[in-house]
Amino acid sequence: MTTPFGFDDLRAILHRRIAQLPDHRTTGPNTRYRIQDAALAPWSLFLPIRRQFLDYQRHLQEAKGRNNACTLFGMETIPCNNQIRNLLDP
Repeated sequence: MTTPFGFDDLRAILHRRIAQLPDHRTTGPNTRYRIQDAALAPWSLFLPIRRQFLDYQRHLQEAKGRNNACTLFGMETIPCNNQIRNLLDP
């Protein structure tokens, strides 16, 4: 019998795979967001907490100084939708 995966197991697998993504950018002011954060952000859509999860997380960060995106997914910053597309499309 196999042991079912828990959330921490799935998150660890996700982090290992995302860590392998290449960063095509050169060092400079265009590197505010990590590729890892851009790749983790879309996974928040699978959380049934709120429809606009990332917007709400940015609001929490401003209001309370912390947010669930960082706690649950280990994101350092929360990129906007356009930044996610710009970073991951290449």
